[in-house]
Amino acid sequence: MKTYLEKARELPVRGEYDVIVAGGGTAGFAAAIASARRGAKTLVIERMNCLGGQMTAGIMGIFCAINDQEKVVIRGLAEEFFDELHELGGVNDGLLGYDRVKSEAQFIDYDAEAAKSLCNEYVLRERAKGNTLDILYETWLADAIVEDGVVKGVVVENKTGRSAYYAKCIVDCTADADIIAWSGAEYEQLPVTELHPVTLITKLAGIDKQRVLDYYYNEHPDWVHNSPTKGWKEGIFHKFGIHNELQGVELPPELDYLRSWFMLIYESPRDGEMYLNMTGEFHVDGTKTEEISESITISRKRIDECVSVLKKIIPGYENAYILATSSIMGIRETRQVKGLYKLTEDDLFAFRKFDDAVATMSAPIGHHTADGESAIFRNPDGGNSFDIPLRSLVPCKMDGVIVAGRCISASHDAMGATRIMPGSFAIGQGAGVAAALAVELNVQPRDIPSDKLRAALLEQNVNFEA
Repeated sequence: MKTYLEKARELPVRGEYDVIVAGGGTAGFAAAIASARRGAKTLVIERMNCLGGQMTAGIMGIFCAINDQEKVVIRGLAEEFFDELHELGGVNDGLLGYDRVKSEAQFIDYDAEAAKSLCNEYVLRERAKGNTLDILYETWLADAIVEDGVVKGVVVENKTGRSAYYAKCIVDCTADADIIAWSGAEYEQLPVTELHPVTLITKLAGIDKQRVLDYYYNEHPDWVHNSPTKGWKEGIFHKFGIHNELQGVELPPELDYLRSWFMLIYESPRDGEMYLNMTGEFHVDGTKTEEISESITISRKRIDECVSVLKKIIPGYENAYILATSSIMGIRETRQVKGLYKLTEDDLFAFRKFDDAVATMSAPIGHHTADGESAIFRNPDGGNSFDIPLRSLVPCKMDGVIVAGRCISASHDAMGATRIMPGSFAIGQGAGVAAALAVELNVQPRDIPSDKLRAALLEQNVNFEA
């Protein structure tokens, strides 16, 4: 490969903080609020123009369970946020009503734009309290600053130029463990042929929802039971695939893949809107821009193809159109930090508890097949939950950094449960509290006493189950 030798240059240090949150996605938003509430001087660095990541810019529109099928288990910021979003009219009560949706159903259906505004309001509230919570939007992380085995800061690029920021603790919420990789800390990544596929979430409008519902109740009355996560209650209209709908329908050969393609169609709280969550492309390395770029091109083509078929075969979709597509590609899996403890599927199904837990959650283990065609879910028994230990957020051989979000230390199977947005929300809050506490105690994250960690998390209403 041809190379270019860039000239050495001095970078201005534009700020020094207690905690820097690298990436303001779902985990990063929660980490930043939790850190600021703890009193830490906090900076968030985010490449988009809003906080929340897949929850907002990704227009996911559906927040998986914060319950164990019987009661709410993820409390703290996640529950607080969605309770308030519901009060603002940004959440669908669904078929069960909000209280039952929250405590029993697999999904909370919400409006992404309302969530953007609420994220912004949370920031303003912390500032009004006198807490330092700074944000750099439209800023790309470019490198990690490491001294003597400790991550001391980050290098960023934006319209201002290239510059550096220092902090006493970094929370890597990049989803791809970028800070970990750039720092030289160890991580794991499966071959591209084994990775979960990627998705470009789409919001459709112009839909007659009542006619769609009438069609399913009359023609496919088992629709509410065909979710791959059988066992969890359905709080909203939620359809998995269109295999039955296409029986007897002739398709051009190039569209025949839609008969078996992974696809979720679910409600938006807004009139006439539905979300389309389907495999965009598979065998994509989400750490390589060339592959992401090509996957976006292919995903948009598949979205157009799918919508054209929906309009022809399902009553109520005749006037449907694409209202919006996600501003960021939905990448389910890339790097996992090599942590002090690697969560496994056995830990999850044994409902393992840890003294150094930062979060408690319950979720099906979702495995999106690498060919993009399906998703296989294994459900835990209702009424049970598992813990996420701090040790799974702390790299083996690097100090000054904690990881949150989908890139924590977890096996391929376990990550299928921990990566979902409620898990990222809860883990992010735990990481933010831990980072601020490490600064307070002047210790490395790996050395935070478990009793002090738990006490600090309980102060923020984090739930732990015996």
